[in-house]
Parts: sequence; structure tokens; C-alpha cells
Amino acid sequence: MVNGLNSWINYIRSIMENSPRGSRITIDDIYTAIDPATCVGPEATRCIAKQILDALDKDGNGVLTPEDLQSRCVDMTREIECAANQLRPIIETLQPGNRIDCIQLVQWLQCQGKSPYLAQGMAQQLFEMFDKNKDGCISYEDMQTQSNNCDNEAQKAEDYIVSIMANMQPGATLNYQQIIQWLQGQGKPGHIANAIAQAIFSKLDSNHDCLLTREDLNRGTCQPVPGTGTGRPGTGGGVDPRGRHY
Repeated sequence: MVNGLNSWINYIRSIMENSPRGSRITIDDIYTAIDPATCVGPEATRCIAKQILDALDKDGNGVLTPEDLQSRCVDMTREIECAANQLRPIIETLQPGNRIDCIQLVQWLQCQGKSPYLAQGMAQQLFEMFDKNKDGCISYEDMQTQSNNCDNEAQKAEDYIVSIMANMQPGATLNYQQIIQWLQGQGKPGHIANAIAQAIFSKLDSNHDCLLTREDLNRGTCQPVPGTGTGRPGTGGGVDPRGRHY
């Protein structure tokens, strides 16, 4: 069963990526897509579909487009980053033995103006981001471990994607799902893969068409980076985001 706002976003995104350009998704389409997976009855499923639409419909016109998804995912990445930045000093002041549980985190996000459903989705991502020992609580020790690892992993992945983009043939593209699958193939958990992919698209997709191309590098301000560090993804053998073996 698919659950959590972030999982539903990825699910709806995968549907749109396999649809013709210019496709639009309505609340009825979302309902039809998620109904087999919810197992909660028609009324509750309709409510979930509306919450998904409200969370993703950037311009509020009642339909979803690829542009809505890209723009909203960038916004949500920034919201998660903002919430994480606000949460870090709180965690740093925790005394030994004190913890933050999921309910407390959801309540804190709702006090920041997030809707209950969005707060639950954000809390899930923040919990998976900070709860490094997976004990169901966030502590000061968790944050020390988290801060040492996250930035390095994201930069390595970005460097590698930039090196691929720099060598693409005209007309070749990378989509979001390919990068997610590649990151997960590198052993990244779903929430980490999603956060890294969103950050990569936010920075590199210069024309916001939900595709990465060599032209995006030419239009943007970033310069191709070879990504030759010792921890570069791909040096151990496998499949790159285009499906090519290395």
C-alpha cells in the first residue's frame, strides 16, 4: 500500500511522466489511481485525493500539470529544508535523555501553519532524516550523525549527474524517475533518494520542463563537474540513470 504524502507525490508523478505531454490530472483521475491502494472506502479515498490535489496544485485551478508537480516539489523541498533548519537548533538544545517523538513533531509543524496531512508527510521525511538510530525518537546524538553524512551524499550525486548531462547527445534526456531509481540502486532509502533528486532538479532543470538535458547546463549557471572523487557513485559498477552499465 502506498502511504504518506511524499509517496503519493512520487506515485502521481510517475503516472504523469508516462502520460503524453500536455496531460492534465483532475481529482477524479487521482481518485481512480489511488483507490485500489487505499483500502479505506470511497469517502475517505476521495478526501485523500483532494488533499493530494491541494498539496500539488500550485496555481489552484483544480488540475495538475507537469509544471505544477515540478514547481510544488521544489517548494516542498524548500519547506522541508526550512523546517529542518528550524528543527536543528531545537535538537541541539536537547539534554541527554530528552527526545522528540513523531506526534510532537507533527504538532510542531501544525503550529507552523501546515495542514494535518502535510504535517504528517513532512514529519515522516524529517524523522527519517534525523532519526539515525531508528529508535522512534530524535535526539541530539541523532543530529550529530545526520549532519556528517547528508551533504556529502547529495553533492556526490549532483556531481555525477552533471557529468552525465555534460556528455549527453542532443535530444537525450533524464527524467525524475530515472534518477530516483538510480539513487535507490545505489542503496539510498526512498526518502533520501527523493530529497536528493528534488534538489538536483531544483538546481539543474533550468527550463523547468521536468527533464534534464545538456542544454540545461548551457542555459544554467552551473559548470560541468567531472565528479572524480573517491566516493563518486558508479565507480563500483552498476547502471547509470540512463540505464547504461558502467
